[in-house]
Amino acid sequence: MFATVLRFYKQGRWSDDEVHELSQRTIRDLLEKFAELPADPEQLRSRVEAFATMTIRKYVGGRQREHGRRTAALYHPRTPSRQMDSGLKMRQLLALVRQELRNVRTPFRVSFLRVIFGETPKRIAKELGIPVGTLRRRVWQVRRVLDSAREQSRRTPVRYRT
Repeated sequence: MFATVLRFYKQGRWSDDEVHELSQRTIRDLLEKFAELPADPEQLRSRVEAFATMTIRKYVGGRQREHGRRTAALYHPRTPSRQMDSGLKMRQLLALVRQELRNVRTPFRVSFLRVIFGETPKRIAKELGIPVGTLRRRVWQVRRVLDSAREQSRRTPVRYRT
């Protein structure tokens, strides 16, 4: 999901503040919604997909309204590109969520978010029943990917839409 946000940011569609706000809202919502995770993988997948759909619709729509346009602007834009924009964002974000769910064990993703918010790795590792070294290694890998993405976005010139 953050890869798409980063891509739109690099293309100049979203500003720094919008990207930061979207990522903070998403992290906060994830922490609230997934405090208790179901054990069944299929149930977990459907729950995350439903949450992602709702979140994306809410934020893509909210972003349009914040810019002074009515909600109808999502469906009846002044130019065809705006309609493509919001629909394309939603489809791409959903595809990324589904793709990530196939390969990544969700407890590690949630534990990574909790480490970001200041809980100690020892306590989280104990709750998950895994060695602390494994948790730290996974968190380090994710942080490395995020850092390289941030570095790459700094090197790319940003064009703002007028």
